[in-house]
Amino acid sequence: MPLDQLPLEILLNILSYLDDLKPLSSSNKGLKSAAADSEARNLRSRLSSLTHRELLIQIWTPPAFFFPGNSKQHRRAPETNDLLSLLGNSELKPLVRNYTTSLEEKSELVKKMTQYLLSNGLAGLANFPESFTQELLIHLWSARERYGHDIDGYLSHLGDSVTFKDLCDGQDRYFSMQSPQVEGMMKVYYALSKKTLEHPFGPRGHDGIGLHKMIVRGGMELVLERLTRR
Repeated sequence: MPLDQLPLEILLNILSYLDDLKPLSSSNKGLKSAAADSEARNLRSRLSSLTHRELLIQIWTPPAFFFPGNSKQHRRAPETNDLLSLLGNSELKPLVRNYTTSLEEKSELVKKMTQYLLSNGLAGLANFPESFTQELLIHLWSARERYGHDIDGYLSHLGDSVTFKDLCDGQDRYFSMQSPQVEGMMKVYYALSKKTLEHPFGPRGHDGIGLHKMIVRGGMELVLERLTRR
């Protein structure tokens, strides 16, 4: 079997044994190259298989040091190809690996929440497509990323009379979403509010911003914890 077709785990085990051999043999160089190529293919496959990967990357953007010396690259939303282009850089590859893992964890959490919402027949969500529901949950979760740097400062400006609809109307808070998306997101929001918040939900009921505050403070991890605890 050619070196570049060996499983990555086997290649890495062999390399750990050969690392102390001096001088560096041509076989060792070949193994290192094969391991690097195998890992790059693995990361490329993981990134490509992510559901809603472009939206995830748009919201949870890679750290600026992924693109050293190229500030123009961060003047637009990054794309999957931006990350794939880094896989040839051995120094940045571990950063891409960790970032990919973080996106996979978010994707899995969204899938769990979607399964819960659609399997429990929550009001207003009948016949919601699975992929559409996942997209809406990601948009809701984005509030944590936008305001997490100053939670108390942001929330202090939201009065008790504010509703979630107020946050959506006339504001570019959700990446200029189309009207059907906003309407769908509000239905998901109301359903989650009823399942996660204690009665009477706050001053404005389930259409208030109690759930929004929860997401800003603890992300969807906290919302899923509340869902599964009930």
